[in-house]
Amino acid sequence: MTSSVFAVLFGLNFVLFPCEGQVSPPPSSGDTFVVLPGEDVTITWTLHVGAPNIGFRSWTFLAKSSFAHILNDGDVVNTTQNSPGPFTITKPSTLILKNVNIQYNGTYTFVVVSGGKTTSSPVHVFVAVKPTETINCRGFVTVDEGCKDFTVDEGKDFTCVCRGENGNPPASVTWYKDGVQIGTTEKEQTLTRSNVTGTDSGTYKCVAQSHTLTEEKSVVIVVKVYTRPNVTGITFVPNPVEIGKAVTITCDESEGVPEPSYTIHHNGKQVSSEKTFTISEVKQSDEQPYTCVAQNRLGRDSSTDNLIVVGHKYLEMEQAKWEKVRVCLAIKSQPWCPTLINDGYVEAVKGEIEDEQINRCDEIIIISNYPTKNDEHMVSNGSK
Repeated sequence: MTSSVFAVLFGLNFVLFPCEGQVSPPPSSGDTFVVLPGEDVTITWTLHVGAPNIGFRSWTFLAKSSFAHILNDGDVVNTTQNSPGPFTITKPSTLILKNVNIQYNGTYTFVVVSGGKTTSSPVHVFVAVKPTETINCRGFVTVDEGCKDFTVDEGKDFTCVCRGENGNPPASVTWYKDGVQIGTTEKEQTLTRSNVTGTDSGTYKCVAQSHTLTEEKSVVIVVKVYTRPNVTGITFVPNPVEIGKAVTITCDESEGVPEPSYTIHHNGKQVSSEKTFTISEVKQSDEQPYTCVAQNRLGRDSSTDNLIVVGHKYLEMEQAKWEKVRVCLAIKSQPWCPTLINDGYVEAVKGEIEDEQINRCDEIIIISNYPTKNDEHMVSNGSK
């Protein structure tokens, strides 16, 4: 008789006829527990009937047979082969799962039979696993896979799809731009930007979160808007420059992303593929227009300016000790102006006079009426 009664009660683990009111999930945690690996989980169901009136109670995991039961109000009978791992049952209705791992993940059902009625109460246990993310982007985009840096051309579109994967419970994902949430939180989120401008540049972050007890996983997306070069300039140091001296020609910094490359041209011919070009000994033919060109894959910008070359010559003087002489080197057409040598006197009337000895008026060099130190005549302001 006893064995037949037990068989009937044991069969109730497989064919249940739910009834409200005899048992309910824990009031504090509800029917869902999220725990970290290694923790203990205590699940205490609420009974709405006195223990002496309960003819049978059991605990099952997933769709398996019970791993523990109590007949009437007797001792706990364990069937450990049906359990996910170590556990403890405490009367009247508490299940303690020990040192949980992913094997404990699933649904635990507490079954109560009383007064001919059967009530079941399922509780879901999630052993938390931090989610991973996948981000797939398309459009006119280049990607540095190491740090997830994205670059997109101004005026183009891009789309990035973020998914949270392998999280337990299943992860949800959210997009942020510069720390501010954009859009809603879903299992999958698509970020779309069309006809991008400078305001779309920033740090985009996708956060995958699995319940409140998991750590978030984020991927940073830096969007740089490409722009063509502009505000390009060119400088000469020095300018004007004397024949035989050195001059450095430099392309000024040009705005543009990515950083532009530079070339320098003279009279339409490229003379340098660098930002800076130095001529160590200037010749007369080195003067006049130089153009700096800044270029990236979106376009180019240029600036042109003139290099002015002034004379570096030796002035030959015929022997004429008391002769009044005028020697003029004119680089460009300029008004005449008198020039003094050695405070108005020359050391000799025959020889070479270098331009370092000659004071200069703009680009005109005039040597006019050169007396020796023994001569009392002064320069006559350009007159013969």
